[in-house]
Amino acid sequence: MALGKQANRLAGSCAAFIASVLACSAYAIDPAYIEAQPFYIQPTLLARVGYNDNIYANQNVQVSDTVRILRPRLQAWLNNDANTYSVAVEAINTRYRTESKNDATDYKLNLDIHQVINNKNVLDLYAEVFQTHENLGNGFTEGDIALELDTPVKYHKKQIGGIYNYGTPEADTRFTLEARRQTYESQNYREYTAYRDRTQDRLSGTVFYQVASKTSAFVRLTHGQTDYNDDIDDATAGTLDSTENSWVAGLAWAATGKTSGSVGVGSFKREFDDPSRASVKGSHWDMAVNWSPKSYSQVDAVMRRRSHETYGVGDFVNSKEYSLRWNHFWAQRFSHNIYVRLSDDTYEATTRQDDRLDAGITLTYAFRRWFDLALGYSYHKRTTNADNLDFNRNVYFLEVKLSL
Repeated sequence: MALGKQANRLAGSCAAFIASVLACSAYAIDPAYIEAQPFYIQPTLLARVGYNDNIYANQNVQVSDTVRILRPRLQAWLNNDANTYSVAVEAINTRYRTESKNDATDYKLNLDIHQVINNKNVLDLYAEVFQTHENLGNGFTEGDIALELDTPVKYHKKQIGGIYNYGTPEADTRFTLEARRQTYESQNYREYTAYRDRTQDRLSGTVFYQVASKTSAFVRLTHGQTDYNDDIDDATAGTLDSTENSWVAGLAWAATGKTSGSVGVGSFKREFDDPSRASVKGSHWDMAVNWSPKSYSQVDAVMRRRSHETYGVGDFVNSKEYSLRWNHFWAQRFSHNIYVRLSDDTYEATTRQDDRLDAGITLTYAFRRWFDLALGYSYHKRTTNADNLDFNRNVYFLEVKLSL
């Protein structure tokens, strides 16, 4: 299809879409809430229409389509002095104009508790339940197989955890303990996906020691354990069970002039229950820096190493990630968000190596306190030594955020 026809089709969809959502109410830059004592209730809505020129992330067959997303959210919370108890439910409805086999509706439920026991002891607890999907062309379905399937991979994800903080920000010594459990269970294509069902546990402890005003040295120890589904008749079941231990040491600072952040370096080691899989160890780092040259401008830089579970290639994905984001208000109502993210992914125990580039810009105009209009563009690229898995993708979108 010619570019002019694509532009006309998107413009027509945008006009019809905006007309349909202007009568709704949803999320904006400063959403109001309903008081129903002792509760506060806040409904919000995000609506988006966009054009994606490669929905299947395919190198050889690039299929384009118009994508509409409707994302209503309802949050209710209760305040008790410094304590907060919150519940939120959200639905994400995605519809494709032509490739309707990609249509999906996801649901998310969040429970959060912020409990201030006293000025030295603070506890945050959370629980999340997702009923979601993986877009065709990603994960299990990367490559040409995405063109043959009838529906995306669907799965349930559950997460429960907590963070305990001891010590005041001014104390010489303070520490943080964190625990989290995540479970993943696929819902379709079970003959291919069941053996990737898993439970992941993570324990982490960080000790901070103040070395200067608003600056602390820290040491963080993390233990992770991954257990795969071993209740199925598959030769690979359970063979990816593993433990990973890591440590980092560094500095953390808050509101020091115009910057804040943390820088930590250390090492990690991942070991598998299956003796035929070799352990992997190496350097580990986690750095995040925020720079605010002006009150209306903020730059965030992140560099980190992470381990990700594989979808069938390699033992796990050893990922090095680098990102830069710039938020800036040019005027009271007009702002932009620009980001660039680079990733270097090594599929351990194989020769596969991926380089990923993601970049984008969003321009937002706040017409009212309850009404934002945004125009955005993003670019995505993967370069890999795996056959036929390189791809480029351009995404253009128009977004409306509404609230009370």
